[in-house]
Order: sequence, then structure tokens, then C-alpha cells
Amino acid sequence: MTKMTRGSFLGKTAAATATLGALLAMPGVSDAALPAPSSFGLTKEELAGPVVVHVRDFATGEMAILAGTREIVFRDREFVNRLRRAVRSSAK
Repeated sequence: MTKMTRGSFLGKTAAATATLGALLAMPGVSDAALPAPSSFGLTKEELAGPVVVHVRDFATGEMAILAGTREIVFRDREFVNRLRRAVRSSAK
């Protein structure tokens, strides 16, 4: 598998990002909020630009936050499960 750069990831997922933005605007999905940005050490400058959360593995809850030039990888199965439930209930 080829290594994906932040730039290629953002370029290939523009439609997915727009879809995620629309999903997060739906009632119930915003309840599945990520932990506070300060817990990841993100600066105000990084948060002022685009921030993308990519769920890498639903089974393990692995996600990557892409902000500025940084990629922060973390695992949170509970968050991924809340997000999945919120998306399912919003789609009904």
C-alpha cells in the first residue's frame, strides 16, 4: 500500500469531507463530539484552518486528525461507536 500524504488525502477526499460536514450538521451527530482540541495540543493557528478527522479503522477506533501540517493519530472506540450510531439515526 502506498503512503498517503496529507495533500493527496485532502485532494482525494474533498467529497467525503463535504459529506462529513453535512452529516455533522445533522441533529444527533454533533452529540458525538471529539475530545477537546486542547487535549491534542493543537494551536489556535492550526484550528483556524481546515481540520479533518479520518476514521482509519472502525474496529479499533483508530482515527487521524489532520490540522495544519500535523497528523495526530489516536484511538477512541467509544467515539467511533457514538459517531456510527448518530449517523445511522440521522439517516432514518
